[in-house]
Amino acid sequence: MTTDQEKMGTLTALIIDDETDICFLLSNILRNSNLNVQYVNSIKEGKSALKKNEHNLLFLDNHLPDGFGIDSIHSIKKEHAATKIVMMTAHDTPEDRKKALSEGADIFIGKPFSTVEIKNVINRPLLSAQFRYGKSTGFFSQISAAYKPSHQLALGYSGVFVTNRVKINITPMVYNEKVLASDFGYRTDWGGLQLSVLHTKPENPKFDNSANVPVFEDSTAWGPRLTYNLNTFVFSAVFFDTYGGLVHEVGPDTSPNRRSLSQRFLYRQALQLQIKYSEIFLKKMKLDTQFEYTYSELDQFTQISFKNKLNLDGPWAFSSDVVLIESADDSNVNMNVYRNLDQFWIGVSYDI
Repeated sequence: MTTDQEKMGTLTALIIDDETDICFLLSNILRNSNLNVQYVNSIKEGKSALKKNEHNLLFLDNHLPDGFGIDSIHSIKKEHAATKIVMMTAHDTPEDRKKALSEGADIFIGKPFSTVEIKNVINRPLLSAQFRYGKSTGFFSQISAAYKPSHQLALGYSGVFVTNRVKINITPMVYNEKVLASDFGYRTDWGGLQLSVLHTKPENPKFDNSANVPVFEDSTAWGPRLTYNLNTFVFSAVFFDTYGGLVHEVGPDTSPNRRSLSQRFLYRQALQLQIKYSEIFLKKMKLDTQFEYTYSELDQFTQISFKNKLNLDGPWAFSSDVVLIESADDSNVNMNVYRNLDQFWIGVSYDI
């Protein structure tokens, strides 16, 4: 049994799997997402580990030395209701999925899994609810609420003198947030109009060994979106603005004139104009093109992007992306990190 002794985050995960390579691979993915990780190799060891420490996530393999993991889901869930159980198996069949979920598993993933799949598991809401009204055309509304891990990290830090230099120790932590979102609008064949509002209330994490820590404000973002369809073109205009959401730092080494290490938004206000074009040529080639212009007076930047993708009648596809960014030479502006970072990408893909 191996335990990660370093406290890197507020979320913890337990892995029960008898394949050492799977344990190492999954542990690295989870640790890179700033979770505390522990792994064991049998059901008996897993139940013992759960009794000692409650875990937010449990990754449970099915074929284990002392039984089938799927047969232990019900008893584990009964004693540890708050733990999310992720069932893992190489035998990914509809019957196994149905049984695992009926026994109480929250998520089912097949082996081999990808890093994207695991990160999607981590970022799933801990609690969520949603209400929808409307159809594909006409008036519609949607209201949702969730309690989930944030997609950003909180960074605490401490300065330590080492000879004539200062060493900065940075501690990243995952923090949870409460989210309330609503969308209202009208859709028709020619396009639509929509108004979106998003209110977020972050929970300030507790750092054990950091002298300087971030303090998050609640935020409310809102904005209208107008879409117009014209033959093979789709035109859209979006504006959004954010109130609150600032990050302050508390500690002996902080300064009101310096931007916080922890940030919640890359930019807080912007106007975005977009044109999409899609066409099929000679019944064999599909071209998708997107032009996007983004401007923010508040955050002092302009971005232009031009993306193309050509899918052939077969496994081949070609793509090209151009991104041009102009931002203010101001270290207190988040978009400053992209200054002089114009990009051109070209790619070829083959779908096996």
